[in-house]
Amino acid sequence: MTATTAPTATETSVPTITPTQAPTATPTEYTEQGFKDLYQETLDNLSANVQFDEQDIRYVIASQIYRRKMLKAMLEELGVKAEEEQVWARHILVADEETAKEVLQRLEDGEDWSNLASEYSTDTSNKELGGDLGWFGRGAMVPEFEEAAFALKVGEISPEPVQTSFGSHIIQVIGHETRPLSASAYQQLQSQKFEEWLTSVRDAAEIEIRDYWVERVPDVPALPAEIQSFILQMQQQQSQPQLEITPANPEE
Repeated sequence: MTATTAPTATETSVPTITPTQAPTATPTEYTEQGFKDLYQETLDNLSANVQFDEQDIRYVIASQIYRRKMLKAMLEELGVKAEEEQVWARHILVADEETAKEVLQRLEDGEDWSNLASEYSTDTSNKELGGDLGWFGRGAMVPEFEEAAFALKVGEISPEPVQTSFGSHIIQVIGHETRPLSASAYQQLQSQKFEEWLTSVRDAAEIEIRDYWVERVPDVPALPAEIQSFILQMQQQQSQPQLEITPANPEE
């Protein structure tokens, strides 16, 4: 037998991967002349569509800026911040005080809150969640409920049923702290405080309302002549008899 030589292994070259560079972002050219052209185009459109000229636009923008400045100053003066005192509470709502006292007694005997909420509560939106109402601030609940909830300590259950227009509540506070407001809630709070402030200023001011415009503005505005002419033409067309065309019977 003649020995044969084993084949020699050759290295397989690994292909070189060249990274692809990301394209360089270039800013869109926007010249002063481009701004002037766009500004004039906007003015022309507003003038044609809503009869606004440049003076009107500047007045609207200036009014918005003044309102924002006044709102900011008023909120700072009143100490309105993007946070508020809130409580986290749960409740069991029943129809009458007698049933509420029955539930209170069973809680004092050590029965589970969530089970009792599921069994008794008429608030179907949260009864299967143990009556959890989540976090809420002042003004979110009816006054009687709010007063009781904010007066309780964390973990404490209202010793007596709290009566509201919805029925009889048993309340337990789970948390009580100052919490940040969401952007939408803070915007709503700003609007509320601003309207309250504006109302108080109006009530305290001596405002003279001049109603001379009543004599100058007609009760029924007169229509332009071209519109009246168009309406008259339409009425005349509708009053003319319409010709009825009966298709011929091919069998006759």
